[in-house]
Amino acid sequence: MNNTLNLALRRVSRKLCVDKKLVEDIYRSYWCFIKSKVTQVPLREISEEEFNLLETNVNLPLLGKLYVEYDKIERYRKHLKYLEDAKAKESEADRLPGTGD
Repeated sequence: MNNTLNLALRRVSRKLCVDKKLVEDIYRSYWCFIKSKVTQVPLREISEEEFNLLETNVNLPLLGKLYVEYDKIERYRKHLKYLEDAKAKESEADRLPGTGD
Protein backbone atom coordinates (compact mmCIF):
# COMPACT_ATOMS: atom_id res chain seq x y z
CA MET A 1 0.00 0.00 0.00
CA ASN A 2 1.40 3.39 -0.87
CA ASN A 3 2.38 5.90 1.81
CA THR A 4 -0.27 8.49 0.93
CA LEU A 5 -3.09 5.98 1.25
CA ASN A 6 -1.62 4.60 4.45
CA LEU A 7 -1.39 8.09 5.94
CA ALA A 8 -4.98 8.90 4.93
CA LEU A 9 -6.25 5.66 6.47
CA ARG A 10 -4.42 6.40 9.75
CA ARG A 11 -5.79 9.96 9.89
CA VAL A 12 -9.37 8.88 9.25
CA SER A 13 -8.98 6.05 11.75
CA ARG A 14 -7.80 8.46 14.45
CA LYS A 15 -10.40 11.10 13.64
CA LEU A 16 -13.32 8.64 13.80
CA CYS A 17 -11.83 6.54 16.63
CA VAL A 18 -12.19 3.28 14.69
CA ASP A 19 -9.76 0.57 13.73
CA LYS A 20 -7.57 1.31 10.71
CA LYS A 21 -8.52 -2.08 9.22
CA LEU A 22 -12.20 -1.10 9.28
CA VAL A 23 -11.44 2.17 7.49
CA GLU A 24 -9.42 0.27 4.88
CA ASP A 25 -12.22 -2.28 4.37
CA ILE A 26 -14.78 0.50 3.86
CA TYR A 27 -12.47 2.28 1.42
CA ARG A 28 -11.87 -0.89 -0.60
CA SER A 29 -15.59 -1.73 -0.57
CA TYR A 30 -16.36 1.71 -1.99
CA TRP A 31 -13.94 1.31 -4.88
CA CYS A 32 -14.99 -2.30 -5.53
CA PHE A 33 -18.57 -1.08 -5.91
CA ILE A 34 -17.47 1.57 -8.40
CA LYS A 35 -15.40 -0.98 -10.32
CA SER A 36 -18.36 -3.37 -10.52
CA LYS A 37 -20.64 -0.57 -11.78
CA VAL A 38 -18.14 0.43 -14.46
CA THR A 39 -17.45 -3.12 -15.63
CA GLN A 40 -21.18 -3.87 -15.96
CA VAL A 41 -21.47 -1.49 -18.93
CA PRO A 42 -21.41 -3.71 -22.05
CA LEU A 43 -19.01 -2.18 -24.54
CA ARG A 44 -19.31 -4.50 -27.51
CA GLU A 45 -22.91 -5.13 -28.55
CA ILE A 46 -25.27 -2.39 -27.42
CA SER A 47 -27.49 0.08 -29.23
CA GLU A 48 -27.75 3.73 -28.29
CA GLU A 49 -31.29 3.21 -26.95
CA GLU A 50 -30.14 0.35 -24.69
CA PHE A 51 -27.15 2.39 -23.57
CA ASN A 52 -29.37 5.32 -22.60
CA LEU A 53 -31.35 3.03 -20.28
CA LEU A 54 -28.21 2.05 -18.34
CA GLU A 55 -26.80 3.91 -15.37
CA THR A 56 -23.46 4.92 -16.83
CA ASN A 57 -22.22 7.40 -14.26
CA VAL A 58 -20.93 7.33 -10.72
CA ASN A 59 -20.79 10.47 -8.60
CA LEU A 60 -17.76 10.69 -6.31
CA PRO A 61 -18.33 13.31 -3.63
CA LEU A 62 -15.56 15.94 -3.60
CA LEU A 63 -13.99 14.39 -6.73
CA GLY A 64 -16.63 14.65 -9.43
CA LYS A 65 -18.57 12.35 -11.69
CA LEU A 66 -17.24 9.38 -13.64
CA TYR A 67 -19.30 8.85 -16.76
CA VAL A 68 -19.17 7.54 -20.29
CA GLU A 69 -21.03 8.75 -23.36
CA TYR A 70 -22.26 6.59 -26.23
CA ASP A 71 -19.94 8.39 -28.68
CA LYS A 72 -16.92 7.29 -26.67
CA ILE A 73 -18.11 3.69 -26.73
CA GLU A 74 -18.52 3.91 -30.52
CA ARG A 75 -14.96 5.26 -30.87
CA TYR A 76 -13.72 2.48 -28.60
CA ARG A 77 -15.46 -0.16 -30.74
CA LYS A 78 -13.96 1.26 -33.96
CA HIS A 79 -10.50 1.32 -32.42
CA LEU A 80 -10.91 -2.26 -31.17
CA LYS A 81 -12.03 -3.35 -34.65
CA TYR A 82 -9.01 -1.58 -36.19
CA LEU A 83 -6.65 -3.39 -33.80
CA GLU A 84 -8.28 -6.76 -34.47
CA ASP A 85 -8.01 -6.23 -38.24
CA ALA A 86 -4.37 -5.17 -37.93
CA LYS A 87 -3.58 -8.24 -35.85
CA ALA A 88 -5.36 -10.50 -38.36
CA LYS A 89 -3.41 -8.96 -41.27
CA GLU A 90 -0.16 -9.37 -39.35
CA SER A 91 -0.81 -13.02 -38.58
CA GLU A 92 -1.89 -13.61 -42.19
CA ALA A 93 1.39 -12.07 -43.43
CA ASP A 94 3.34 -14.33 -41.08
CA ARG A 95 1.68 -17.40 -42.64
CA LEU A 96 2.52 -16.48 -46.25
CA PRO A 97 5.32 -18.61 -47.71
CA GLY A 98 8.62 -16.86 -48.27
CA THR A 99 8.01 -14.04 -45.82
CA GLY A 100 9.55 -15.68 -42.74
CA ASP A 101 13.23 -15.70 -41.80
